[in-house]
Amino acid sequence: MSAPPIGKAYEVVTERVLALLESGVAPWRRPFTGTAGDAANLVSGRAYHGINALLLPALAQGSRWWLTFNQARELGGTVKRGEKGAPVVFWTFLPSRKPGAAPTDVVPFLRYFTVFNLAQCEIADDALPARAREVHEPRPELEAIAACEAMLARYLPPRGPAISAGMAPCYYPVRDSVEMPRPESFLGAPERYAVLFHELAHSTGIATRLGRQVANRFGSEPYGREELVAEMTAAFLCDECGIGQAVVPNQAAYLAAWIRTIKTDPRAVVVAAGAASKAADYIRGGHTFPLPEETDDAQSA
Repeated sequence: MSAPPIGKAYEVVTERVLALLESGVAPWRRPFTGTAGDAANLVSGRAYHGINALLLPALAQGSRWWLTFNQARELGGTVKRGEKGAPVVFWTFLPSRKPGAAPTDVVPFLRYFTVFNLAQCEIADDALPARAREVHEPRPELEAIAACEAMLARYLPPRGPAISAGMAPCYYPVRDSVEMPRPESFLGAPERYAVLFHELAHSTGIATRLGRQVANRFGSEPYGREELVAEMTAAFLCDECGIGQAVVPNQAAYLAAWIRTIKTDPRAVVVAAGAASKAADYIRGGHTFPLPEETDDAQSA
């Protein structure tokens, strides 16, 4: 399978992420819980995944439900005048045109379409699917902590790294171990788990696991890419367990670093989200996929 070519979809997603970062919002770091109300398509009921799952909630439009312009019309409604949609990306696989390519050889190509939040639409109440009236409540903190512990139990030795006490959160690839400050060093349990998930994300990248480049010089381009993967992985796991991620100390410096990383390569955000999907799935003990960045198709939106 060939590497995905750079296309308009990458540029659209990168522009949206940069706009959020430059406004002071990191779409993969949210101080609220999302497990009960992840972004999903109103008509199909399917939750969005990959970079879509991070971007749509960051827009804070008021509803977890999204739909295309045509889907709004099919429900007898319309998008409010002046509203701007959000890009949703999905993969298609095109036959390879390389000389000698086998019929099964394909090239992944990233495409996008536009969705609107339900709050941006005018649709009669009696035309809405019943799911639109569901009320979603955040998971109680004790249940969220239990979910985090269950997640850790599935990943820690023998599958994952050892964890020991240390002065600062850090993952050491050579000895495959994570150091974490004492629990009372954190503002609360949710903050501790969010940081721990970030460090465990790094641990998935060693050669005996998913094989990313994780031993990088601080401040280098590969370092910035791996930090994006870890941030997004932690976001996926936090959402699944029902905990939020606090704003990081020195947020402005982190935002500037993320902006620099993303501006170097228009594919960086989508590629990092794909690697993060793999990392999160590895930690939770599920299956990994060859190209998990996003496989939603335009027909089901």
